[in-house]
Amino acid sequence: MIRIHVFLLIIFAANILTACAQVEPVQRVENTSTLRPTEIGQVNDPILICKPVSEIPVSECMSLVALYFQTSGDHWIMNNEEWANKDFWLETSTPCSWAGIRCENGHVTEISLGLNGLPGEVPSQIGDLTYLTTHDLTDNHLTKVPPEIGSLTNLSRLNLAFNDLSGLPIGLGNLTHLTSLYLAGIGLESFLPIGNLTSLTEL
Repeated sequence: MIRIHVFLLIIFAANILTACAQVEPVQRVENTSTLRPTEIGQVNDPILICKPVSEIPVSECMSLVALYFQTSGDHWIMNNEEWANKDFWLETSTPCSWAGIRCENGHVTEISLGLNGLPGEVPSQIGDLTYLTTHDLTDNHLTKVPPEIGSLTNLSRLNLAFNDLSGLPIGLGNLTHLTSLYLAGIGLESFLPIGNLTSLTEL
């Protein structure tokens, strides 16, 4: 009887070893420093997000990413008709295809994010978008615009209307190419002299 039990145990052990030998080894996933587009939206590091971007300078990409994070981009509305065929921000490595963004000659030239529910403050990194000509942030919930906006010397159209701003930065006076400035409905407690805005035709 004991011999039968030992024999059965030997057979059972042999079957287990055979089954283990047939299992395919786990394949290692190749480690890569380049993020695939589907992974980009899952990363919170602007450097990693912008690393695979080649169509605009990294500094401009990081400025857009800072705008997204600082104004709760994951809660943006993004349902305007003109954005129907555009990509959601951070989901691809081509910022020029992101909703509300337009590029020319390898630089960001337009940001149009009106009626989009942006809260909070415009980040200081906005000053790195020196080729920007149009900046439309109308009808959001923005509370502050940084002085670095004064670095956007190519800006010709700035729309900050209907936000929660109580003041404007002194750097606004540096925008000497500005032709259109929209400030309706923002409840300014004080207003800055606009004598330097010599190109202004619409206020």
